[in-house]
Amino acid sequence: MLSRIQQLLAVGLALLALAGCGVQTTQTYVINPDGSGKVEIDVTKRPQMEYDEKSRPPLDKRTHDEAEALLFKSQGIAAWKDVSIKPVNGGEQFHIKGTAYFDDINKIKISNIVFPTFKYTHKNGDASLVLGLRDKPIKKMSKADAEKKVDKDIVSWKKMREIFEKGMATSDITMHFRMPGKIVSANGFESRENTATLHLTGDKVFKALDKQMTDRKAQLEDLQRGDHESSSRVLRESLIGNSKPAEISVQDATKPQFDYA
Repeated sequence: MLSRIQQLLAVGLALLALAGCGVQTTQTYVINPDGSGKVEIDVTKRPQMEYDEKSRPPLDKRTHDEAEALLFKSQGIAAWKDVSIKPVNGGEQFHIKGTAYFDDINKIKISNIVFPTFKYTHKNGDASLVLGLRDKPIKKMSKADAEKKVDKDIVSWKKMREIFEKGMATSDITMHFRMPGKIVSANGFESRENTATLHLTGDKVFKALDKQMTDRKAQLEDLQRGDHESSSRVLRESLIGNSKPAEISVQDATKPQFDYA
């Protein structure tokens, strides 16, 4: 059950919030016409690993583990700059800051930090950036098997619902996208000049997730097709007010915003 919940939370419009774990993050992307760019990260989060009191390693070891995960397990990152990882709140959380440079925004995944998938395209001076799910494939099922699984999942979710609600209460995510041209539309974002911003609170994400997890019809459709489209639609409707993808469209995307070299 937990893996399915994590998949749903990985929607590009949402935030990855494990039970009992509030995440506060601001991410600022600067994107060049060719899809290269950089992202400045500022996040406060629980440790990547949870330990009981007896097995908990020293604080310096836990700090080292956070740094190792960020620098060596992230994907699609060409270089890091000004990285800082500090324990806060008595070591119960870590404050992580840094700038990651990438050759292709479509390939980046920062380890243990809230990140969606990106689909960036650029053609004839126009560009588009779509935020999406980081899904794992799901097995296509017969109607009878799907009904059994969905009913079981709904019961499990109701038992865990309160834990997730409390854990996500302090979560907050803000993502800024400085695009390489004039923004002509930004579904799900607030936009000004060439910058689009997405802001979601943990409470809003939890309510969207709760709606999806109790939407029997959408889950049955997904399992019988073997995809996530219906559950994704429910989440988008709750989070951005319509069923269309979260997309930023840009014109005149021709000039690099900084010298990547």
